[in-house]
Amino acid sequence: MVDDNPDLRFYVSEILRASGFAVLLARNGEEGFAVAKNRRPDLILTDLMMPVISGLDLIRMIRQDEELRGTPAILEVRNLIALKQNERRVQQLNNYLTESVLRRFLPPSMVKAAAAGDLALDLRPEPRLITILFSDIVGFTQMANTLRSRRVAELLNEYLAAMTKAIFDSGGTVDKFVGDAVMALFGAPEELTPNEQVRRAIAAAGKMLRALKELNQRWLEQGIVGENGVPAVRFRCGIHQGTAVVGMFGGPDRSDYTAIGPSVNIAARLQEVAEPNSVLISAAVADYVEEDRIVKYKSLQLKGIDETVLTFMLNCD
Repeated sequence: MVDDNPDLRFYVSEILRASGFAVLLARNGEEGFAVAKNRRPDLILTDLMMPVISGLDLIRMIRQDEELRGTPAILEVRNLIALKQNERRVQQLNNYLTESVLRRFLPPSMVKAAAAGDLALDLRPEPRLITILFSDIVGFTQMANTLRSRRVAELLNEYLAAMTKAIFDSGGTVDKFVGDAVMALFGAPEELTPNEQVRRAIAAAGKMLRALKELNQRWLEQGIVGENGVPAVRFRCGIHQGTAVVGMFGGPDRSDYTAIGPSVNIAARLQEVAEPNSVLISAAVADYVEEDRIVKYKSLQLKGIDETVLTFMLNCD
């Protein structure tokens, strides 16, 4: 019997002796191993946490000893339970940390699957064909100039929450918020066919546009827009499909899941030139959209983009 607690050592040994067993005592793993080498017991009952040499290390030493390796050893039940509870707490912490990181940019269903180990995600930066949605709003600054800073923050969070829900409901990944602009990815980290990427992206754009209309109606009823010449906030969106490097960027202290490359810039520039309350898509995206849902717009020379981009207006109704 190996235990550093004298009261427990005495208590358990008395129970065993009362049952007819001869009991040898040791106060830690070092003493226990010496006693075992000298007396060759039929069974070793040991505590887990002890000074000098722990119960786990004692068992390893016994298993490595030619003469003692066949001796059965039991960790005390209370310590096994404590160990199991600690493993459970560690697992819960790991799940929490995993979910807290992933829920920043992934839909809840994917977060749950990844945390449970049912979905393998490779977040290392690598080139991938993705569809990028970049949206912004017109008029928010003008509205914010009439409000207190705290109220502006509340309205911005209300807007970003609605946009995030629209993206997540469409199976997209929220890349980042840049002020009141939103960037979303389709096809990373979850792999999707080009057609499915576009289907989800245009679905998200439609939901985002409708969500903003609902917010405007709510803000109108609250007197935030529509008074003192403050117009309703309007939505602009650009969608492009192309290759980008996607993954976790940063270091041990700070990192983000994002996409970089010319394809991202094209989506952002499309948003900049889109008419308010419209969605402008590139020809690469239009290839996967029904003809009755698009109207040819124009070929644009976008800022910072060498190539001319053929664009189409998307009907989100």
